[in-house]
Amino acid sequence: MNQFMTKMYVKGNMQLENVKERIMKNEDGSQSLEWLGIAAVVVVLAAALVKVFGGNVGTEIGEKIGDVFKGLADKLKLN
Repeated sequence: MNQFMTKMYVKGNMQLENVKERIMKNEDGSQSLEWLGIAAVVVVLAAALVKVFGGNVGTEIGEKIGDVFKGLADKLKLN
C-alpha cells in the first residue's frame, strides 16, 4: 500500500508540474492582451485630445511644450 501511495504521489506531482509548464507557456497570450489594453487606452486618450483641441492637437501641445522649454532655457541663461 505504501508503494502504491508513493507512485500516486509522484504521478500527481508530475501532472501538476506539466500543468504549471503549460500555464507558463500560455502567459504570452495574456501579456499580449495587456499590451492591447494599453494600446486601446492610448487610442481613447488621443481621440479625447482631438475632441478637446480640435484638429490642431499636435500643434497646440507642441507649442505649449516648446514654451515650457523656452522658459527653462531662459532661466538657465547666465547674462
